Amino acid sequence: MMKIAMLGSMGNINRLVIPQLVQAGHDVTVISTSDQRRAAIEAAGAHAAIGTMTDIDFLSETFTGKDVVYLMLSGSIGTDPFAGAIEQAQIWRQAIENAGVKNVVDLSSIGADADEVAGSLHAYNLIEGVLRSLNINIAFVRPTGFYANLFSNLTSIKQDHAIYANNAADLEQKWVAPADIAAVVYPLIAHTPAGITVHYAYSDTFSGADFVTALQ
Repeated sequence: MMKIAMLGSMGNINRLVIPQLVQAGHDVTVISTSDQRRAAIEAAGAHAAIGTMTDIDFLSETFTGKDVVYLMLSGSIGTDPFAGAIEQAQIWRQAIENAGVKNVVDLSSIGADADEVAGSLHAYNLIEGVLRSLNINIAFVRPTGFYANLFSNLTSIKQDHAIYANNAADLEQKWVAPADIAAVVYPLIAHTPAGITVHYAYSDTFSGADFVTALQ
């Protein structure tokens, strides 16, 4: 049995991973900002820790004694996403050091290996950079674009019967569902590889033209 702390409350990925960890006999503590989530967390067989991801003392206490910590961004990180990402990563790093944690799984993103050319995803590059300074085992999970992001096209589909994009219609992109991210996250928490490792998660590959054809 391992003791595990997880950020992300009962989000789309955690709600799939937590029951698997509990069923495997692990002791799981789930961090949430809302006490209203406590009942759902406990119903899943985990312990609830109510606090914020920006509170070093709270995180240090919650991480103490844990064999593995799972990190993920949730909520706002400020008006300057890059500065906010660095600040959040530094908070995580300090809490991990305070608690003596040796194994971390971090939900990062595709594009985390790029600089400012990745746009807003560069925030994950900055987070990974801070966490890589820790002398522990860290597994970075980099999912591709979420299927749910495709719902952003609904307005133009309804109004103009069209989808607008900056990419060429025949450019293939990879997309992912929460279940396939969870399938990557779970084994990494259960057995975090030695050193610093990177793991990608995706479900399917298709172009904008393929997407339009599927909708017709």
